[in-house]
Amino acid sequence: MTTVRYAATGFALGVAWGVVARVWMRLIATEPAFSWAGTLLLVGMSAVVGLALGLVHAARRRGASRWWQVLYGLVPVLFAGAGLPLLPAVVLGGWGLRRRALGRAVAVLAILSAPVILVAVTWDEVSGWLMPYPDNLFRVILGGGGLVLGATAAWASSTALGPWRRTPAPTTRRVSTAPVTAVAGRPGSGRIPIG
Repeated sequence: MTTVRYAATGFALGVAWGVVARVWMRLIATEPAFSWAGTLLLVGMSAVVGLALGLVHAARRRGASRWWQVLYGLVPVLFAGAGLPLLPAVVLGGWGLRRRALGRAVAVLAILSAPVILVAVTWDEVSGWLMPYPDNLFRVILGGGGLVLGATAAWASSTALGPWRRTPAPTTRRVSTAPVTAVAGRPGSGRIPIG
């Protein structure tokens, strides 16, 4: 039942992430031309990725085999197109978040790379980044949205890319089911010696 709960939670979080990503894409687009098919594809793929990561998280918690990490292969597919600037944050950030200090430092740098890459690849449009014009609001949304989406995707990826500690299977002891015929005294007498 726990697996179903984690899978459902992952699915729901994936849908929410996909919706936020689509709204963000609409806000930063200079020529918005979105179709329902594209929107449903993005939200659907995000839901499938969330479901997969929920299954991986459930497997990690119950100490299952690392083979469950194969499902992580769906994650880069989600970022193969326009989401490519977020990929370092998702992969390197996801790898480092659940590790020691050096890994976490790599994760922070990778997550912070998302807005930097987004600004760099659209430099012509954001040349007035620091100018206080209302037209530059989309530039703030570009960086801030990239940071939020990259950080949340990195956190989700960390469920699959973090260290996998497989817990040993619980040991069982064989317990006799034979009835006890004597508590004390001679075997089988049923009497308890007094004084």
